[in-house]
Amino acid sequence: MGLKMFNASLIILAGGRGSRLGGVNKGLMLFNNQCMIDRILSRVQSEFDDIIVVTNTHLDEYRLRKNIRVISDEYSDYRGPLAGIHAGLLDARHQCAFILPCDAPGPIQEIFPELKKQMNLSLDLIIPHDGERLQPLFSLVHKNLLPGLQIALADEQYKVSQFFLEQRHKVVSVPQLKPVFQNVNTPSDLDALSSVTF
Repeated sequence: MGLKMFNASLIILAGGRGSRLGGVNKGLMLFNNQCMIDRILSRVQSEFDDIIVVTNTHLDEYRLRKNIRVISDEYSDYRGPLAGIHAGLLDARHQCAFILPCDAPGPIQEIFPELKKQMNLSLDLIIPHDGERLQPLFSLVHKNLLPGLQIALADEQYKVSQFFLEQRHKVVSVPQLKPVFQNVNTPSDLDALSSVTF
């Protein structure tokens, strides 16, 4: 069964400050002569009929891409990825949504079937574990999380992993997919990953 049959949206989080990269918006940084967002979209666009990019900067640049919606979260101050997840879920056309960060250049499409086969009616999210640590920004989430997200953000509780682990969740171990979770936080990360063949 394809992902479109699973009726999931895709939320790409592109609102990070990029403080360790000189303030650059990570989704628009170049990776092997291609914007990171374009690399990601080339790998996922055929799988989803609803793709949302959440960012608080460079909205017009993101909107140059076809077949995506670009939105901001509702907070004027920076509240991190939890606010982006909240905004994306509010806007999502489907009850379930996959989350991706905008700075992961690896074979990200490989995570989707591993997570979707674990989702059931008793759960509100599936969180992958790479064998060493949780990877909450690659999770599969349900709109049932929205009331709790609203409360957490109002209470200034912004840590994604803490919030997720308090919900009806399942952790799925996928150590074979470690390349999926490699992301870019620093210029040295960018240089190192640029030489990797994904």
